Amino acid sequence: VAPYPASLLKLMVAVGVGLAVDAGRVGFDDAWAHGGRTRSVDAWCTDMIVVSGNDATSAMVALLHAHGMLGGARPALHDAFATRGLHTLRLDGTRPDGGWGNADGAGVGRIQMTAWDTVRLLWLLDPLATAAPWTGAAPLLSDGARARVIGWLRGQQLHHVLGLPADVDFAHKTGTTENYGSD
Repeated sequence: VAPYPASLLKLMVAVGVGLAVDAGRVGFDDAWAHGGRTRSVDAWCTDMIVVSGNDATSAMVALLHAHGMLGGARPALHDAFATRGLHTLRLDGTRPDGGWGNADGAGVGRIQMTAWDTVRLLWLLDPLATAAPWTGAAPLLSDGARARVIGWLRGQQLHHVLGLPADVDFAHKTGTTENYGSD
C-alpha cells in the first residue's frame, strides 16, 4: 500500500480536470453544481488547491465521474497516468456523488501517490522541464490546461506547513492529517 497523500491527492484531481478540459468534456468556465452551490469549474478548482477546500474536492470528484474520467473498470484518469508511467497514482473508491474520503470507501489504501510518481507528475507539469526520459507519451496536458493547474498551485496559501513565509513564490500543494504529511 502506498502512503496516503492526504490533501496532496487534490493535485491528481486538478490534473484530471485539466485532462477532461483537454478532451472537450468540460470547460474551465463551465458552471458546475454541487452541494447546493453552482460555480465555474475554475472557481471550484481554485478553492480545492489554493485553500485545500474539501467541498470543492468533492465537487471536482463528482465532475470527473460525470465526465468519464473516474469510475468503471478502467478510469480514463488512471489510463492517462499509466500511459506516462505513473502507475502508483490512484484515486480508487471514489463515488459519483463526489465521495473520496475514508467514510466513502476511498481514502487510506485506495487513494495512493508514491513520492516518486508525484515528483514525476510535477515534472510533466513543469513547462521548463526537459522531456521526461521515462515516457515517450504525448504531453500530459495542453499548454493552457497546464498553465491553469500551475496557476492554482502557485496560489496555494498553506505555506506554513513548510515553515515558509507567505510571500515566498513557488508552486506546491500540501496534504496533512493527524498522522500524514506531504507537500
